[in-house]
Formats: sequence, C-alpha cells, structure tokens
Amino acid sequence: MLVSPYALREGVIVNTLAETFASYQPGVNVRSSSIHNLALKFNTGRRMESAQHSALLAKQILAGLQSCRSGSTEYVPDVAGLLNNDDAELLEAATILHFVGMFINHRSYHKHSYYLVKNTEHLLGFSTIEIEILALLVRYHRKKAPSQKKFARLPEKSRKKVQAMCAVMRVAVALDRCNSSAIQYVHISQQTESIVLAVVPATDAATGNPYDVSLEIWAAQQELPYFETIFKRRASIIVSDGDDVKALCTKAPSERLSLKHPTPV
Repeated sequence: MLVSPYALREGVIVNTLAETFASYQPGVNVRSSSIHNLALKFNTGRRMESAQHSALLAKQILAGLQSCRSGSTEYVPDVAGLLNNDDAELLEAATILHFVGMFINHRSYHKHSYYLVKNTEHLLGFSTIEIEILALLVRYHRKKAPSQKKFARLPEKSRKKVQAMCAVMRVAVALDRCNSSAIQYVHISQQTESIVLAVVPATDAATGNPYDVSLEIWAAQQELPYFETIFKRRASIIVSDGDDVKALCTKAPSERLSLKHPTPV
C-alpha cells in the first residue's frame, strides 16, 4: 500500500481547477516539474544547463538509433527497439539529474547522486521501480562501466532497457565534457555492423567559427566500448559540418520518439 503525501485540500484545489478550466489536466507536468525542481535544488555553477543540454543530446542519439536513413527499422539494433517514450522520459530525467551529487562533493559525485535520487521525497509521480532506474542511471553514467549484475535488482524486462539507456547517457554526458554546449547536434548513421555518431559543433558567437570539440570527442570515445557491447555494433564518432548532415541524418523521424531540434546557437 502506498500512502499519498497529499490530503483532501489538494484534491479540492485540483477538482476546482478541472471544473474551472476545460483544458486543465491534473498531473501532466508533475514528473517533469519534480525533476527540474530537484536539479535546481542541488544546482552548482552551470551544471544544470549542461545537464539539460546532455539530455537533449541523449534524446537525439536514442532517436537516431531507432531509425535509419530510409526511415525504416532495417538497421535498428534489437535493444534500441525495446525502448519507448516512457524509457526516453526516464533517460532524459536521469541525465538532467546526473550532476546533483556535486552538491555534496565532486569526488565520486555519481555515488552521491545515486543516494540523493534514491532517497529523495521530491520525485513526484514516479513509481518505486522508476526511481530505482533513475538512481542506477545517475550512478553508472561515468567511471567503470556497469556489469549486468548491477541491474539485477530490476525486473528482468527492464534490465536490457536500462543498460541501453546507460550506454546512451554515458556518451551524451561525455559530449558536453566542458559544460559549454559546444556540440549542437548528434546525427546517427548505422549499418548492420556499425554505428557512426556525427556531431555538429555549435558556432562561437564571438568568432563565427565552430567550437573546437576535440576534448568532447575524446571523452565520448572513452565510452564507446560499453556502447558497442550493448548495441553489438562497432561505433565511431566524427565531426560533421552542414554538408555532411544531409548524407548522415535520417530522412524520417523515429516511429517511437518525437525528436525536437535544438535552437541553433
């Protein structure tokens, strides 16, 4: 039995709003709001801005993995096909929260992040299993890649999904290693045995030139062995420009995920 933290007065307010505004839908943004509120509570420096950008990159990578240039699922890795919109939401939420442990200590902050997410009372609208998934994702987004036994406490149907989300999240966080949002977009090109992540640098407003993303590329390359293990393909990262995008980007959006393009810098 799960006891609600809310009382009759909250129910009266929600009921009144629903009767007053025809378009009011209670609870639509509760999950998203609680994620952002928790991130803000433990925000240090520009970490939350960077985390939100990494979350956007994670969504781009996941959407790219779930489609190919023809818009079909011909080359989609089996594990990528398991993920749905609910999983994408958890991936985004975990990526936004991955830094919160820095509020305690930068050293081993991923472990502190796990503790904060696992034990907080501020994540509203999430089930016990979903909070466990969020905590595990923030715990294993960096340092040593997790083994299968690290996810043994999860339901069997969730384990492969969480491993795939973890692999994507590790790359996405690494792609903003300098917390500068230097990478504007990630396109995915895949074949039966390979996956290419083509990153498009943002433009430096001061110089008009693309940012140097060599450090971000190096950091993300360190995460590719685990990525390759999970998706069972060779993976590589290249820096792409506007001319390459037409050849590398997918022509049709994924059938499972809606992809929102970022505003050009």
